[in-house]
Amino acid sequence: MLPDISIEKQIDHIDQNSFSINDNPVMHNALEVLSVLQKTRKITISGQGDLCPNTVAVANIIIENLLVGHSKAEKITVDGKISADGHMIPMIKISIVKTD
Repeated sequence: MLPDISIEKQIDHIDQNSFSINDNPVMHNALEVLSVLQKTRKITISGQGDLCPNTVAVANIIIENLLVGHSKAEKITVDGKISADGHMIPMIKISIVKTD
């Protein structure tokens, strides 16, 4: 049985039209992104390091399952930065637009 998921505004990772993916369950993040997208019609989700696959999963859930035919990925940026210890940290940003 799935636990009840309550959508609550967590200002620390939502800023106007951007959303930083965190280590909450993927569906929880997808529902938070969906609630913001319904109001703003455009949102950029981002993740770094181990959260890059979750960022892609959230975008896929929104575009291919929840808003099929009513949304699209406008821009995808893949980048990286060097951490203090010299390791590369991957980063991804995906802009999702509601099309209707």
